Amino acid sequence: MERGWRVLVVASILAVLVGLVAVGMWQLEAHGISQFFVMGVAFLGLGAVLTTLNLTLSDDYIRRHEWEPGKDHLKHMVRRGWYYSMLLGGAFIGLYYLDRWMLAGPQ
Repeated sequence: MERGWRVLVVASILAVLVGLVAVGMWQLEAHGISQFFVMGVAFLGLGAVLTTLNLTLSDDYIRRHEWEPGKDHLKHMVRRGWYYSMLLGGAFIGLYYLDRWMLAGPQ
C-alpha cells in the first residue's frame, strides 16, 4: 500500500504542475507577454539553481548517497546541466529580442 500512496502523490504533483503551466500560459497570452522571454528567464533561473548546487554539493555528499538509483543522473545534471540551461535561457531571450526587432521592421 505504501507504493500506491507514493504513486498517488507523484501523480498529484505532476497534475498540479501541468495545471499551473496551463494557467501561466493562459495569463501570458491574456497580458501579451512573450513566451520566449518567460522561458528564457525560467531557464536562466534553473541554471542559477544548478550552478548553486554545483558549487555547494561535494563529491562526499554524492558518495554518501551512492545507494540511490538516480545517483549518476543527479551527478550529471548538477555538473553539466547548468551550462545547458544557461545556454537555452540566453537563446530564448535572444529569440525574444530578435522577434521584437523583426516585428519593428525597417526604421
